[in-house]
Amino acid sequence: MLEAAGAPAATAPPPPTLLSLCLDAVAASLTSHSAGLTGGPGGCSNVGLVGFSDEGGGEDEDEHLSPEQVAEALPWELLHQLAARLPPVALESLHHAAQARCCFSADTNAGLGGPDGNKHGMKRSRCLDAAAESALLPSFCGSINELTIPAKIRSFIYNSEGVSLQQSRLSYQCSKFGCYARSLRLQSVLCSPETYGSFVFQDLFQHCKVEKLTFIRIISENEISGWLSTIDKTSTYLALESDISMQSLSVLNLRGNNLQKGDIEDLCKILVKIPKLRELDISGNPIMDDGIRSLIPFISWATEKENPLLRLRLENCDLSSIGVSKLLECLTSAKQPLDMLSLADNPLGSSVAGALAKFLGSHVRDINFEDIGLGTLGFQTLEEALPMNVALTHINISKNRGGIKTAYFISRLILQAPNLVSVNAAANLLPPESLEVICNTLKQRTCNLERVDLTGNMHLSGANFPAFLEFKKHGKPILVVPSHLSTSVPYDDDP
Repeated sequence: MLEAAGAPAATAPPPPTLLSLCLDAVAASLTSHSAGLTGGPGGCSNVGLVGFSDEGGGEDEDEHLSPEQVAEALPWELLHQLAARLPPVALESLHHAAQARCCFSADTNAGLGGPDGNKHGMKRSRCLDAAAESALLPSFCGSINELTIPAKIRSFIYNSEGVSLQQSRLSYQCSKFGCYARSLRLQSVLCSPETYGSFVFQDLFQHCKVEKLTFIRIISENEISGWLSTIDKTSTYLALESDISMQSLSVLNLRGNNLQKGDIEDLCKILVKIPKLRELDISGNPIMDDGIRSLIPFISWATEKENPLLRLRLENCDLSSIGVSKLLECLTSAKQPLDMLSLADNPLGSSVAGALAKFLGSHVRDINFEDIGLGTLGFQTLEEALPMNVALTHINISKNRGGIKTAYFISRLILQAPNLVSVNAAANLLPPESLEVICNTLKQRTCNLERVDLTGNMHLSGANFPAFLEFKKHGKPILVVPSHLSTSVPYDDDP
């Protein structure tokens, strides 16, 4: 066929070599073998899985090369080339067969399959997430153990359509490959107590090293309190039986699970068994001040341990200034300060401002107290009591109706927090003169400051004070203000 005039000729792919054809054939054989094999070496243990048989699992094993045969026959350089051609399940089988061949050095053990190894591990976590998402309300009714992995993900893992029903179930995947999972998310799931006790702990945690666990809006037949009691008993047993249980968990998200103040005591019994916990989110649970009082002893311990708690979210927990002031007192005196604290959407009022000001001197780097009702009096207290040296890099003070006092606090903060990068002061009823107050401070010091968000303050307008454009970072204005002045909103906080 003639090439079109002026069009570059297409580059033909290089012809296959005898070696590449042989490796492709071996890869195809291993792929078929892995797709049809329901037990055998590899996975999270060195024995077959109880309850899973080889019946209906594909073609006769004699028609395919086994991973052990390949690992024994090929030199290391060819094994590495072969690994790049394999889907995750076949690669995992070959990896364990190669381990059995001889004692690996650390480099060899980590390097089989090259950089794709980590990708396959990530796919395992996505596999668990994808199956768990099938349990979203209201369409799912049944046991999470019986969930099946979506066909698209099965195709990637096995590179085969002939996967048995048993291999498609989440329970099988957790039992055989749970040791590779690093993250699990269950969101808006209706489950029985047996689901939590059996699936989450026995099938997954017993063999894996999960680092991030997210339960959001779980609904249980006997409510969350019964679930916590069940988990406590289960985790106690597993902690005695296995050093793996929850030892690797570093992020725990229990947002929006209707935890009550009485549930926090049970929760703390679980938390102390997670030695590497660095981030805890229990937002959206009405634990109130009594729940905070129960949590404070754990937080005091968690900030002193070898791997201290660094990030804590307590948003929308029906807290008052009394309970939060006690919490802030504990955090301010902690040996290892938190990196991040969020108390957003709690009706704390201006009386918490004094404790907040002290906490800002504890070297916390990221704080969120959006919509906590500080008002003008709260911002005035913060400004007057702000420590001279503040380590903050990010702060969210939006939706607190602070008026001009918000601008004065921002100005003081800019001067006393040299590492400050961003301030979110949106929707604070700032009057027009606020821009000039903040700009006068920016003339003295900007340091690392990149963004001060003043959007949502409808009495501000860049058109009325264009001098704010003088202050830029990385070519962008530091101050972000509404583009147009609005006269349809009240000037102050009066209804």
